[in-house]
Amino acid sequence: MIVNTFNTPSFSWLCSQAENVSWFETFDVCHIHFGFEFEAYETVRAALQLLKKYAKPVIFTIHELSSVHGVTQDVYEAGEAINGLVAPQ
Repeated sequence: MIVNTFNTPSFSWLCSQAENVSWFETFDVCHIHFGFEFEAYETVRAALQLLKKYAKPVIFTIHELSSVHGVTQDVYEAGEAINGLVAPQ
């Protein structure tokens, strides 16, 4: 099963589940499609670290290299930089 971050659950909500081990057992992969630009960088980073803690692979889809969702380009690029946190090292 894949869990998507299409606003629900949001990154903030995902962080609130940090100790809810049973919820993390309900899916195999997390797909981040959009929405990273609408939450604080540290919130998204914390959510990604939580997924790593529970050994959940992340699929990160970015369709545009420029902001098209109403946020400034610098905010959008900061969100894109999060991709480096989920890329294989």
